[in-house]
Amino acid sequence: MPNTNNYMDTKHHHIESGGFQLPAGLIDENVEIFSANGFLKGIYKGKTFDFNKLPTIVKIQFVNIYESEKLETPDCEKLIRKLFHCKNYQSELQQFTMCNYGGLDNAADFNKGSIPEKEYWNCGKRGKCKGELIVCKPHCIVKNNISLREIEIIKLISHGLQDNEMAIQLNLADSTITTHVRNIRKKLKVNNRGEIIRFAFNYNIAL
Repeated sequence: MPNTNNYMDTKHHHIESGGFQLPAGLIDENVEIFSANGFLKGIYKGKTFDFNKLPTIVKIQFVNIYESEKLETPDCEKLIRKLFHCKNYQSELQQFTMCNYGGLDNAADFNKGSIPEKEYWNCGKRGKCKGELIVCKPHCIVKNNISLREIEIIKLISHGLQDNEMAIQLNLADSTITTHVRNIRKKLKVNNRGEIIRFAFNYNIAL
């Protein structure tokens, strides 16, 4: 049995109803942030709010995360302003929050006493955005030191492609694909493609 502890998430607390996982904020005081048609929203106490109308304590959390990221990655602020044409701090904050927490899932993006993990979600710009892994830094990608090319390959594996098919699609040598797959297995500490696929589905990379 492969050791999957390196990537298996144990912090995604959720509420079950009839076998379904309910988003945070639907029947509790946590908050689930999500993007809807380019607008940032939040579910809180069973209602949906615009991001700027969420409780101050919620917004302060994301201010702190953004400020910490700017210190750790100086190019983050510059890229947000350049790529998304942000005109003021409020629009920067919303864009940063959308990039890192904009997917609708079952993991609370605000839960008193805990810092939320940055998410991988399909914003429509994956693989094309110059801010990837600089503005948005999904926890599952960063903690496993996965490269942008390896993300592509994980996604293709989850779609059922074999090594030779990936080589054709990415215009790479078969041996290069083999090396990438071997490195992915090593980073995730898994032994087979099935575990790579499970990782991809657990963290929405397959979508």
